[in-house]
Amino acid sequence: VAGAASWRSISSPPSTVRGTMNRYAAMAMTHWSRWAPTRVAAIPPAEREEFFTGLGIEVAEQITRTEEALLAAVDLSGLGYLQTAGRLRAIRRQAEELVLAEMVWIEPEPGTDPSEEIFLDPPAGDPLAAWADPDGMPLDKTHPLWAMQADEQISPQEFARHLRAWLAGLPHEP
Repeated sequence: VAGAASWRSISSPPSTVRGTMNRYAAMAMTHWSRWAPTRVAAIPPAEREEFFTGLGIEVAEQITRTEEALLAAVDLSGLGYLQTAGRLRAIRRQAEELVLAEMVWIEPEPGTDPSEEIFLDPPAGDPLAAWADPDGMPLDKTHPLWAMQADEQISPQEFARHLRAWLAGLPHEP
């Protein structure tokens, strides 16, 4: 598999990570499985849990370092208890947001983003225009395809199959 030799370069977990996955590891595994299946496939199946467990540990440690750096730039003196607690919580969330964007929410691979399969510029007089928006999605926002598109549990391939089935079932004339 292409890239199999370099999968450890994505993250450098300790060679013997023990324990269960933290929430960041679970988030990464879910996100990567949906949006970067080739990258996940490059990790030997027997080593995936160890990889994501290690990545989760690295993410948690980086969040702590980022949080500490953000805290160093903030003056909490003179704030009441609730204000201090709120500020600390906001700093923690900001650190999580920054680190997750960098280490967990990786860019989708080509072919995994349903919007890539859409009709970008439908021809004039397009017979689908009565039922589908320019992206190829149903005009009816309550259509199940909209919920499927937002559901992380639905694979891009499954979504594309349902989208193709819906499009095939539409009449050719409005």
